[in-house]
Order: sequence, then structure tokens, then C-alpha cells
Amino acid sequence: MQKQIKDRAIPGEDKLIGHKIKIIRSLAGMTQGRLAEVSGFAQKTISDMEVGRRRVSAVELLILCYHTQQDIEISLKEIMYLTTSIGED
Repeated sequence: MQKQIKDRAIPGEDKLIGHKIKIIRSLAGMTQGRLAEVSGFAQKTISDMEVGRRRVSAVELLILCYHTQQDIEISLKEIMYLTTSIGED
């Protein structure tokens, strides 16, 4: 089951989600270090998420949106739009 999900991943999806995380962090006026402090993630984890080296779970995205005061629904819709657009190329 896990392999099927991985095979259906869109190339570059992790980088797109990471870029979105960087945007919401920047909009909140936070450094990676500050976001790490308030969210409980390590600063390296935030960095790895932002550059797409680490896949972000839905729960992690929810935590990041909460601590940056961003609307999770809007964030998810934007991510779905971006990943769907790439999948159509």
C-alpha cells in the first residue's frame, strides 16, 4: 500500500510544499529558528521541509499553519492546485 502511494507522488511536490512553508513562515515574520522554537520541530527539520529534502505530513503542516497563524484550508487548497497543475504537464 505504501509503495502505491509513493509511486503516485508528483515529481517536485515536496519542493512545492516546502516553498509554501517558507512563504507562510515569512508572512508570519518568523525565522526558521523562531518557527522551530514555537512548533517544537528542530531548525534543521524546518530547513529540510522548506527545501523539499523532507516530506511533510498533514499533521506537520497543520502544526506549522497553527504556529504561523495561517489558514490550513487555504494552504491545502494552494498546495493541491500547484501539485495538480504540475501533474498535468
